[in-house]
Amino acid sequence: MLWIANPMITAFRLLSVMVILQAGTPGPPPQTRHVLLLFDERTELPGLSVLNADFLNTLRSGSADPVEIYTEEMDLSRFRSDTYFAHFRDYLRSKYAAKSIDVAVAAMGPSLDFLVKDGKDVFPGIPIVFCGVDQRELDNLALPASATGVLVKREFRPTLELALRLHPETRKIVVVSGTSEFDTRLVEQAKAEFHSFEEHLAFTYLSALPMPKLLAELSSLPPQTVVLYTTMFQDGAGTPFVPHEAAERIAAASSAPVYGFLDQYMGRGIVGGQLYSVGKQGEEAAKLTLQILAGTSPQALRFVEPEAGKLIFDWRQLRRWRVPENKLPPGSIVQFKQSTFWELYRWRIIAVIVFVGLQSLLIIALLAQQSRRTRAEASRQRSEVSLQKLTGQLMYLQEVERRRIAGELHDGLGQELAIIRNRATIALQHSGEMALVTDQLREISDTAYSAINGVREIAHNLRPFELDRFGLTQAVDSMIERVSNSFSVRFSSSLDDINGLLSTDSETVIYRIVQEGLNNIVKHADATEARVTLKHLGDEVALTVEDNGKGIEMESRATGNGFGLVGIQERARMLGGSCTVDSRRGQGTILTVRLVLSDVEMRGQSPRSPISWK
Repeated sequence: MLWIANPMITAFRLLSVMVILQAGTPGPPPQTRHVLLLFDERTELPGLSVLNADFLNTLRSGSADPVEIYTEEMDLSRFRSDTYFAHFRDYLRSKYAAKSIDVAVAAMGPSLDFLVKDGKDVFPGIPIVFCGVDQRELDNLALPASATGVLVKREFRPTLELALRLHPETRKIVVVSGTSEFDTRLVEQAKAEFHSFEEHLAFTYLSALPMPKLLAELSSLPPQTVVLYTTMFQDGAGTPFVPHEAAERIAAASSAPVYGFLDQYMGRGIVGGQLYSVGKQGEEAAKLTLQILAGTSPQALRFVEPEAGKLIFDWRQLRRWRVPENKLPPGSIVQFKQSTFWELYRWRIIAVIVFVGLQSLLIIALLAQQSRRTRAEASRQRSEVSLQKLTGQLMYLQEVERRRIAGELHDGLGQELAIIRNRATIALQHSGEMALVTDQLREISDTAYSAINGVREIAHNLRPFELDRFGLTQAVDSMIERVSNSFSVRFSSSLDDINGLLSTDSETVIYRIVQEGLNNIVKHADATEARVTLKHLGDEVALTVEDNGKGIEMESRATGNGFGLVGIQERARMLGGSCTVDSRRGQGTILTVRLVLSDVEMRGQSPRSPISWK
């Protein structure tokens, strides 16, 4: 039984390996296809540029296999001679001798002519796809069975009829074209279509003039004239032109309205017309090419019929030549239209009018109330002024009382305590025999010394005697030095001598502001450095106290409270000054107080100036 089972298992394993190997074997690599795209002119020309881009995008996005696309330009408007085509044919034969072209695409009629007549010697038997070719161009061409393509329908008569409809007074038609083979072919077609109008209209064909003379001729056209522009790859002097740029120059110089036949002339000065398009020619030609590359025979592919021309007009040119829009045929497309102010903002204007009407009613209703509010506001302002005066007087009386107490403490109790200390020191010097007395006297001395310092500190806080003895600048400097010696914060200062500029009361207020600012720094800022600046700037005194500490918390900013800021603000307001605080978290705080000297003497009468935050 084991002998039978083992061969079965072995066979199953072999079969599995064969299946895996077969599934993992890569197929043949994708075949690269080769497509030649031949233009009669330069692909930098606007129309051919669009056609080329549409063809390349559609072909590459729709092909499952890699595709190499070779582009050739005959540039016939600039290079043409009896031997040109023969040389061009030999050039292509030599260049593509080692290449196997799968499909040749001819863009415009001259390219198709070359591929049919000379291309069979270069690319024998390969399928041909054409685009941008009118059916009339195929009538005299022995098109091979391997050719298919996209037709374009060029018509000139409908645009002439349209121009006559919009300008019924017209008596003369000027047809402008170039002298290249393509230009000549189109103007001959136009002549044939215009033949039936020659009994009623005078036709002038301007083809052989150099561009300067042509523009001069167009600038002096008689009234009741309409200009029709076909194409111009080359003027009468043989100078090459881009038809779109020529259209722009012709329309700018013409003293009569200019109509065209190609939609890509829109926006370059023509009024409009029934315009044919080459916009989708490249896309449709690429679709035919993809079908041939996929294996479809060209004989099985019918020609792609052209779309009918569209009635397109330039709104700016209609206004220039005073053509009403209501005279345009139904279905007309008007481009570059600039809406009037009423058309753009009609509903907004209506809404504004309604809003203004309602607003007026509200204003009328509020006028009486406004009068009452004005009287109430005046009364409130008078009350506020009175309150400010009262606040200033109260602070002034407080300073007077503090000055009196300071004098008593310094000159009275301070002197008495100094005598106690002196006597206790003398007793200590002669008390060598009594240990107990010595201990008591030492305690008296220390206690008296401490009491003196405390009393003097109280006196200094109530009324700094340096203000009266040395003036504001020296008093502030002394205070900074004392605080710097007592705490770990390193203080620096820059103080102008402003002694005598302010009254005694005003100096006291400034001194208290500095004192409060230093107190904030040593108690709350966690700073290592601080600086005080006091400057006399023209008719202003500017005080700045800044540190490198932790800044002021958001809650304090929102309420204006904390760290004595309310007191500083009130003192500044009392002198008619301003107080600003610039503080950022972790970047310190800058307190700035500005006083106008002319306002200081009117302290208590200035409008309230709250703290401003940056």
